[in-house]
Amino acid sequence: AMVSGTLSKRSYCSLETDEESSDFVRRATLSVINNVSEDVLNKGHNVGEQHDVITTDKSIEVPLVGGHGLQTDDDCDDQMTSRSTDLKKYLQLTLIGYKLSNVEEGLFTKSDPFYEIFNLDDRSKAVYRSNVVRNNLSPRWEQANLNLAKICGGDLTQLMLIKVYDWENDGEHDLIGTLEASVEELLAKQVSLIKGEKKPKDTSKAFHLYVEGSKSSRGTIFVTFASLL
Repeated sequence: AMVSGTLSKRSYCSLETDEESSDFVRRATLSVINNVSEDVLNKGHNVGEQHDVITTDKSIEVPLVGGHGLQTDDDCDDQMTSRSTDLKKYLQLTLIGYKLSNVEEGLFTKSDPFYEIFNLDDRSKAVYRSNVVRNNLSPRWEQANLNLAKICGGDLTQLMLIKVYDWENDGEHDLIGTLEASVEELLAKQVSLIKGEKKPKDTSKAFHLYVEGSKSSRGTIFVTFASLL
C-alpha cells in the first residue's frame, strides 16, 4: 500500500490509501509526518479527505512495503535532505548609489562610500561590508555574494539593515544614510542600467537613504543585479 502525505502552504494533509490499508497503517505512516494533530492520528479517513495539520512548503511520500514495512525516520530524513538541496543558499547582489550626500568636510573632496549589511536580529556586527569607492557620490560597488542564513536567517521576507558610510582612515566612518529591505524587495526592485549612464531610467524602484530624525533623502540606492543561488 502507499500512503502519501502532501504538506503544503495551504495547511492540509491529503491522505491517499487503498481500501485494504488498515487504521494501524494510517496511524504509523502519519506518525512519520511530524506535527500531525492528534485527532487526525486517532481517526480513520476516506480517500482524498483533507485535514488541517501543518504548514510547510515541503512534500514527502511514505511508501509501505506490502502494507507492513514502514520507512524509518532515517529514510524520511534522507528524502527531506535531498529535497532541501534545491533551496537557495546565497544572494548575488550588485548595488549602485546615486547623488549620495557628501559628508566630507573638505571643500574639494567627496565622500568615499561603502556599505554594510546587518541582520536585524543582531545589529551589533555587520554580516557583510562592501568595497570602498573613493571620492565618488554615485558609486558602483562590486558584486556581493551573501549567505542567506547570515543576512536574514534564510527568510526572504525578513528585513535587513543596510548602512552606507563615508570611509575614514581613523576608523570613525561617517554615516551617510540607512535603509531597510528584504531579499524579496531587492529581487523585485532590480533595474537595468544602460552603459554610460549614472542612474537607471526607472527611478520608481529606488531605495532612499535616511538618517534617524530626518525625512530628507540622503541619496538613492539602486539594485542593478540580484539573483539567488
